[in-house]
Amino acid sequence: MAITESSRHRLHQRLDDALGTEEAATLMEHLPPVGWADVATKADLAALGDRMDARFERTEARFERVDARFTSVEARFEAIDARFEAIDARFDALDPRFEAIDARFEAIDHRFEALDLKVDALGSTVRAELATQGAELRRELSQALQRQTYWLVGVLLTFAGILAAFGR
Repeated sequence: MAITESSRHRLHQRLDDALGTEEAATLMEHLPPVGWADVATKADLAALGDRMDARFERTEARFERVDARFTSVEARFEAIDARFEAIDARFDALDPRFEAIDARFEAIDHRFEALDLKVDALGSTVRAELATQGAELRRELSQALQRQTYWLVGVLLTFAGILAAFGR
């Protein structure tokens, strides 16, 4: 049943007759300005919690895939490093004329080290972003739950006042 202005007015008149003008006005001020369809229930909050849990799970799954990709890239770099170490060992066994080639490999090693640093920085950035998004989602959920709790407490106090008024 939708609450209309005319039904609120009739209720106010009845309260005015039963309680008096000032008490009726005070009680009416404590009633929500909207219908009960707009009030969040425990089921609504549970559904919101379920949706937030699902969202966190999807986010975690995405970051697990990213971590798996980084692990794969790291494994590839380790395999490449092992190959270069084997090649370096072979060149070290050759004539010292190949020192220039060894210097080139050192330059390549430095490039790979720089690339490793970039990959590590990217991984740190992704992890930091995940932490930030997770904290933000938790904060939003906490604020929403807190607002709903305050509202529900206000409604319960209003009904307690109504019951106390009619119980006199």
